[in-house]
Amino acid sequence: MSDIQTKIKVKLGDREIEVQGSEDYVNSKFAELKEEIFAFKIDTPARVIQDPVPEGVLASELPDNLPAFLALKGNPRGFQDLTLVFAEWLLRTEHIEPFNRTDINNCYRLTRLSPSKNIPTDLIRLQGKGYLLPDEKEGVLAYRLSKTGIDYLNQMG
Repeated sequence: MSDIQTKIKVKLGDREIEVQGSEDYVNSKFAELKEEIFAFKIDTPARVIQDPVPEGVLASELPDNLPAFLALKGNPRGFQDLTLVFAEWLLRTEHIEPFNRTDINNCYRLTRLSPSKNIPTDLIRLQGKGYLLPDEKEGVLAYRLSKTGIDYLNQMG
């Protein structure tokens, strides 16, 4: 009998199959597992991303100006919280997604608040917390709100 081991490893998205053993065993087990993983992928429903409207507020009830929207969110003071609220404003009222640092800077101008000294750093930190996802807009690094970011915004008010 041969001591040769056969190993097959297949990765499909975040799922992985690894089978190791004799060649006959690997071939039969891999065929069985392959059918199961492909069937599972097809039967898995698409992930629905929640709309970032605060609980209890209908989309038609959102304020039509940014200062009023900030008041609805409890007038956040931290630069990172402000950036997230600006991102929600851009998405919900201006229909801008993805957004970049220029869009955030324009929000600071609209509110007449002193802007963060380093908006790109704030965006990177929010991405690190999982609140933003990287994207691209007109060849420039941009961001989108993640589900975690939307949940955080809903907790704000």
